[in-house]
Amino acid sequence: MNRTIFIVFSRLFVVLSFSFAGDAASLNVINFGARGDAIQTFATTVSNSTLVTLSPVNQLSAADAGKLIELFGVGPATSPTNNQDLIASIISVAEGTNVTISRPASVTATGVNCTYGTQNAIAFQNCINACQGGNNVVTIPPGTYLMVPPQVLASNFIMTSSAMVCPAVTISSGGIEFLGDTPNDTVLMGNGAWLLNNGAVQRGVIFGCVGPVTNNFPLIFRNLTFNGGVQVGNQGYGSGPADPVTGGGWDITHDAMVDIGNPPLHADKQFIDCCFSHWRGEMVKSVVAWNIGFIGMTNCAFCDGDGSGFNYNWTPHVINSCLFSNLNMAMEYYVGSMDTNSVFENSVITNTRIAIVLVGALTNYPSPGYAIINNTISAAKYGICLGPARNVTIVGNTFIGGPVGIATDGYAYQGTDINRDIIVENNQFMNVGYPLGVFGAGVDQIVGMVWLTNTASGCYNFASGYGECSNVVFIGNQSSAPAPNRTGGLDGSQLAGQWFVDVLNDFPANPVNIGQGQLTNTVSYAYGRWQEIYSSSPGGVCRLDTANPGLIPSGAELVLTNAGPYSDTVQLASTVLSGSPLTLFSGVAITCVWSNSVWTPVGPIPLPPGNVRAFSP
Repeated sequence: MNRTIFIVFSRLFVVLSFSFAGDAASLNVINFGARGDAIQTFATTVSNSTLVTLSPVNQLSAADAGKLIELFGVGPATSPTNNQDLIASIISVAEGTNVTISRPASVTATGVNCTYGTQNAIAFQNCINACQGGNNVVTIPPGTYLMVPPQVLASNFIMTSSAMVCPAVTISSGGIEFLGDTPNDTVLMGNGAWLLNNGAVQRGVIFGCVGPVTNNFPLIFRNLTFNGGVQVGNQGYGSGPADPVTGGGWDITHDAMVDIGNPPLHADKQFIDCCFSHWRGEMVKSVVAWNIGFIGMTNCAFCDGDGSGFNYNWTPHVINSCLFSNLNMAMEYYVGSMDTNSVFENSVITNTRIAIVLVGALTNYPSPGYAIINNTISAAKYGICLGPARNVTIVGNTFIGGPVGIATDGYAYQGTDINRDIIVENNQFMNVGYPLGVFGAGVDQIVGMVWLTNTASGCYNFASGYGECSNVVFIGNQSSAPAPNRTGGLDGSQLAGQWFVDVLNDFPANPVNIGQGQLTNTVSYAYGRWQEIYSSSPGGVCRLDTANPGLIPSGAELVLTNAGPYSDTVQLASTVLSGSPLTLFSGVAITCVWSNSVWTPVGPIPLPPGNVRAFSP
């Protein structure tokens, strides 16, 4: 049976044609021994004792013998003040709360975080292995299913590297839909307990998609929560690798799903109405250096993580109507040789260090295009970081708070190209320090970026930075209610390459004050087109900056307005004086155009009454 699915996401039109072999075969994980009985509670432990007392809220019985139990922070010591977590089996139960476990605790403690339940990894694996053909539905009834990688429990387990991937379940075929009841009711709980093995930290992955994949039909996950099993996922926005003393930090072994192995990998994966929460590493990711296929994320939530929510390399994708909250990054994406365009849209990103990171542009493989459309973005550092990215469209987004909306940053650079062919259109920036921050130079410079009809309120400067750019053009943008003591306009004074191109934007004028006893000041295009001169005494002189001719875009216009009570003299150069000085009367504006490395006046323009600005023809 063939099905063709047409998906329209704003400006991206995707046609997916899937082949399904015959009618759906239904399997239920319960029939393979899975039990969604995991409980998170508290316990009391005694050093060197196998007796554990659980909270009286949870009454156990003899039927709980054989289940796994995780006790956090009471395992083998790694320093005099820090201990690993403890994973053991329940041997027996007495009086409902007194549990004998297979390994002694190393710490006497109360209020110990505890998880216990059936180990479901083998049952899920057997269910997946029983799938045949290309159209299987694996039903996962309501419950919380504990999923611990079996190899982590083995007595002969050895971490061969700090990045060793240990999945609880591996998937090497397609044509399977994993169907939960609702994300609130059907929870797959990963191994949150950390172990130190061969000098490296290990927790584990729930699903490992392992190539080469056979029977390469779509893989679908619907109505599920992937819970990492730790109490707190985000310990400080990815603050370094997992610490082998404390187990804290960014743990690259702790993921909901990872793509590994040799090609081919699944050509199509869909996540629909899923939740990912409480993870120390990236929630979904690939660790292979090739395109693994199409990824669809629809109406999913990524919450509480020390890494990023979405971290697939080179893989075209559509992220639509998702929530990203309390993460290091919502997405870090290495564009590389992505073969079709991708889109991130209609989503909410909040309480992240950086919202979206696009890197990996290659000089020998122009990107087919990435679109970021109609999202609400709030980040502690950057809303969008480019390093480098090419052929990017950023349209209709709302950026709220934070230092910088869109940025380049040399520290983030991965790839071979430069940042170029970027359109930023019709976005709103609310109390963002700088809608554009240029902090990358050299290979991370920007060459070719257009800002059209964006609005900002409460910013320090609309664009600024100390990096390198050229042909960064602003047309028809508006900045209002600037932050205290700042203009809210353009500031390219520290840039290399070329100052910003300011064309018919509604930015506050840059003030050029000629104070008492200060007879001269310089008017620089580094601060944009509109310049407002004010002399507090007669005899003021302003000079047009010509000291950096290579930074001034050809055809640039300066509009000088005399807002003071006295007439001022305008000299057309700041180095070797050229042309006859001009007299700029109070209440009059003059336009000068940069051509052939000189400023040429167009002519004085009387200002209209009120605050209406006069634009030169």
